[in-house]
This record gives sequence, C-alpha cells and structure tokens, in this order.
Amino acid sequence: MPATDLGEPSDEEPLPPLRKRALKALEAMESNPRADWTIDDIGRVARGLGLRFSPPTSGSHYKVSSEHVDGLLVVPARKPIKPPYIRDFCGLCRAHINYAMGKE
Repeated sequence: MPATDLGEPSDEEPLPPLRKRALKALEAMESNPRADWTIDDIGRVARGLGLRFSPPTSGSHYKVSSEHVDGLLVVPARKPIKPPYIRDFCGLCRAHINYAMGKE
C-alpha cells in the first residue's frame, strides 16, 4: 500500500491553488481546443505554470515561452483563438511541465 493510504505524510507537496487551477484549465484546453478560448485564458494558464507571457510591444500577438523548452510561441490576441494555436500552447505547457518534473 502507498504511504498515503496509511495516513503517513507524503513526500509530494500539495500543488498551490493557482497551479491546480492552471492544470485544470490546461486539461480543458487539451480536451476542447475549439472552445471560445481568449488570450486571458492563455495568460492565466501560462502564469500559473510559470511560463513567460509577454504582451505585444507592437502589433497584436502575445509571446509565450519557457525557460526549460526552446522556442517561442506567438499567439494572436484576437478572439476566439484558433485551435492550432491552442494545441501548440498545450504542447508547450506539457513540455514545460515534463521538463520541470524531470521527465524530459
């Protein structure tokens, strides 16, 4: 039996509420990339997971990047955000999470 079944403390720390909400929203994005996602949704998830989320300096595209994953994702601010951008964002988030958890 795992230690948690016996009431013993677990080695894993509980996720902070912000990260828990971000993971839940990420799962929703993955399961339905065609939903009416906005740039605010992407920003909320990115910040919750520790990704860099930069507003446009000129133009209308936000930038999302990870310190652990090479590359830069550019997302238009127009609503709704099209499914390919959501799928790319979810892939970046998963790669960031896997690297952070040591799963490279």
